[in-house]
Amino acid sequence: MKLSKGKQSKPELIWIYGVDGIGKSSFCADAPDPFVIDTEDRTGHLNVDRAVVHSLEEFYEALEYFKKSKKLTLVIDSLDWLEPMLIAVVLKKSGKKKIQEKNDYGEGFTLLLDEYRNLIQALMPLRGERNIIFTGHSEVKTINDPQTGPFDRHQPKLYNKASALFREFVDCVLFANTEVLVKEKERRGFSDNVRWLFTERRPAYDAKNSFDLPEKFELKQQNPFKYYIELKGVGAKPEDIRKTIEAWLPKLNDEDRKLVESKMVGADVDGLKRIKNKIEEMFK
Repeated sequence: MKLSKGKQSKPELIWIYGVDGIGKSSFCADAPDPFVIDTEDRTGHLNVDRAVVHSLEEFYEALEYFKKSKKLTLVIDSLDWLEPMLIAVVLKKSGKKKIQEKNDYGEGFTLLLDEYRNLIQALMPLRGERNIIFTGHSEVKTINDPQTGPFDRHQPKLYNKASALFREFVDCVLFANTEVLVKEKERRGFSDNVRWLFTERRPAYDAKNSFDLPEKFELKQQNPFKYYIELKGVGAKPEDIRKTIEAWLPKLNDEDRKLVESKMVGADVDGLKRIKNKIEEMFK
């Protein structure tokens, strides 16, 4: 048994996803001594060491190279472009022509999830030893919520059960996007072109963080990863935590909402964090 006390610093374990060209790869390139396993062949503009892979076999060869190296950060860019390589292996092993065939009762997707579990198992020796950053693209899906009815949400473009696996595996899921603003009295959206990383789950997007990061922070043009590290040491401000809680209040029933509002009165930072965590647990 290994006992410990207090906060401990450890390598980063991040999944950053978002729209095309937002700066996800540049964020990763700013991490300490990165090695990129490039499944898209799109990182040629970055000054990084890389392996461009076109099959799952090549991916695992690159992963073994990284494990034997002294590189500090593994970047897998991107997860959703790795998925077709996993599917190709499933089809070859099973003799199927496509991942979902008529009357196969989801067998193809079960096998795909097994391949994802194998991938995570292969990464486990690196967890806590070196930084691991996954990138991914976003897609808009309709969520059928029994409390509010259907609504659209940005979430990772990945097989949903695999997405849940990686969400549990990482410490942070960061959604990268610009903010859409609407001019008063106009039904026209526009952007201020500021790139943001969103850190907490909202009805509009999926995200999470384990470090009390602000609800959103700028994805800087210069040194974006270093800026993220700086913010980790600051911690969330009480007013930011209150805004997070207030965003969840409309989804609560009347009794729970009144209880939360009463507990928020005079609550300190730790008390607000407990309230926030409790509410988020309710909606997982």
